[in-house]
Amino acid sequence: MIVERYGITLRSVLADDLELVREWRNAEHVRTRMIYTAPITEEQHRLWFETISNDRNFYFIFSYSGEPAGIVNLKDTDWKAGMAEAGIFTGNKDYLQSTVPYLAVLALMDLAFKVFKLKKLRARVTIDNSSAIAFNKSLGYIPVKEEAVGETYFLYEVSREQYDTATASVRWAAERLSGNKMIIEPEAQKEILSRLGLTVTDRIELEI
Repeated sequence: MIVERYGITLRSVLADDLELVREWRNAEHVRTRMIYTAPITEEQHRLWFETISNDRNFYFIFSYSGEPAGIVNLKDTDWKAGMAEAGIFTGNKDYLQSTVPYLAVLALMDLAFKVFKLKKLRARVTIDNSSAIAFNKSLGYIPVKEEAVGETYFLYEVSREQYDTATASVRWAAERLSGNKMIIEPEAQKEILSRLGLTVTDRIELEI
């Protein structure tokens, strides 16, 4: 699946992308911010990819102006409950201090809430990652509990309404620059989009 929104392109991670993704995931600025901080081996990464190749997990490389910058994802999607866990990491250090990661997450959350029709998203953030905590709060996430889970991470949750309210002004500004359309090329995910009631073609344009 390829998604274009806010000047950002999200493209489903493919087998050919695995070494790049592993390189990013093992980079110190990414790995040390994760709940699991050990380096990922090639075999571990291959097995992980096998477990996420289904209709419950969506991992995208996000790019700006054709340059890959990082990963955003929805995982463990519960279609019946309307919930998934969202995540992001920026592998390309050139974009760490830019607006690109934030716009990529907005594109992902628009996809989750307005196309996939999910009701809530969850996110886990390590207790010492203050920048990620602030990042998630700016998107409307609120803590499920005030205390950390296992003294390791905080669990956050956001509804579509909370997201819409928290990000209204920044989404308005982004749409002024790049338009209000989302373009989707379903590729291997045509069946999923069809189940969601969309008229599926090779290129779908949505005003959202």
